[in-house]
Amino acid sequence: MSLDKPNLDYIKPIYRNTRLKKIVNVYQKNYINIKGPGFGDFLRGSIYLTYVCIVLGLDFDIDIQNHPMSMYLNDNISSYNICYSNIEAFIDYFTPFLI
Repeated sequence: MSLDKPNLDYIKPIYRNTRLKKIVNVYQKNYINIKGPGFGDFLRGSIYLTYVCIVLGLDFDIDIQNHPMSMYLNDNISSYNICYSNIEAFIDYFTPFLI
């Protein structure tokens, strides 16, 4: 099975935020505005965000501290000082019209 790199060239001309340096995809069971997706959806979204960050020249990281699996992983989990109870899911209604 091979993963094709998506064509994200349309993002560059519309991206104008020069202050953003890093995107952190945070796993949540529930957001303040919707129920969170499953872990597979989170991973799929993380792969897509990785490509987006490559195109835009941004750093990327994931935060899975809220998933039970994180208790069994031995890695250097960064502390982002995130208020997990106040995270809203980003719902992009605009992008499908750009493709």
